[in-house]
Amino acid sequence: MSRVCALLLLAAAGLSGVAQASEPTRLRVTHYYATGQVMADGQWPYYGAAACARRFPRGTRLAFPDGWTAECRDTGRLDEHGVDVDLFAPTPAIAREFVQRYGDWPVVEVVP
Repeated sequence: MSRVCALLLLAAAGLSGVAQASEPTRLRVTHYYATGQVMADGQWPYYGAAACARRFPRGTRLAFPDGWTAECRDTGRLDEHGVDVDLFAPTPAIAREFVQRYGDWPVVEVVP
């Protein structure tokens, strides 16, 4: 898809670079560890960063049920694997905490 078509699609959807606030919805959430590479935004992964499916533009903030938020700073081939959000976990203990707190399909809200 050309860049112009992508921009037109974003404009038609009413998006201005960041997803609009939304009603809470159930999303497929996974986690990943450091890969030795920077994220799509050029920064190193950090706690609170996430790789997000294409429908969530970079900079989109996602609020989880307990109020914790993650920001879409990275991309990946998530759509191909049925994943909406891939949270960066700096340690295995934090990855386990994500799974215990949110499970695989938490209710998440896009926040401004």
